[in-house]
Amino acid sequence: MAGISDNLEEFRKLSQIQYKDLIESLEEKYCWKCPMRTNSSEAFCREVDSWIRLTNAFEMGVKDHLKEMMIPLIVLKYWVLNYLKKG
Repeated sequence: MAGISDNLEEFRKLSQIQYKDLIESLEEKYCWKCPMRTNSSEAFCREVDSWIRLTNAFEMGVKDHLKEMMIPLIVLKYWVLNYLKKG
């Protein structure tokens, strides 16, 4: 089990670094999506956008790996739903 904990801790650290890099790459002071042109330091839109992008990239990476393993995505979705019901 220590291997799993070590892997998760390494992933957490890498995620933190990538998240910080994503936020820094969004240099605009004002978000073009905001109709009121709210300052991004008040709305935290860069942080939210980075979080969503990083989460999507993770999910896409997992799905790509599962495709390579020839595991049908519908089967995995079924097992995930059952797993979450028990949690």
